[in-house]
Amino acid sequence: MSDDNNPNWFIRLLKAMLFSPLNSLAILALLYFGFQAYVLGNSPWLNKMYMLGVVALWAFLFLAKNLLKLILILLLAAILFYGYYTYSRRDITACEESGGTWNSQTEQCEAPRTWLDKLKEIWQKSTSAD
Repeated sequence: MSDDNNPNWFIRLLKAMLFSPLNSLAILALLYFGFQAYVLGNSPWLNKMYMLGVVALWAFLFLAKNLLKLILILLLAAILFYGYYTYSRRDITACEESGGTWNSQTEQCEAPRTWLDKLKEIWQKSTSAD
């Protein structure tokens, strides 16, 4: 693989900064507070907390910006799942709506059986096994 098609991280960072003023402000604030804390040593604990606050605010803005997209994607996925579920159970639903019962072993619609019919079937199975 050649690296000519994939620009390095610094070029990508500069492009992101040029196209988004929020990213530019966040990166500049991080650089400023990082310089104060690590290079100059001016109240490093406080400047590190400022850096943490900038990162938290940046993450919140990123989530808020993309929250609508996430909600729409999840809604679309739910609609597709419900549609597939309804389509795959269309025979069972039609059988139950017509008053029958669905036999999952034979995958056929059967007339509803009373408890007396079920008892007779159990009795016939037990007597035929002997």
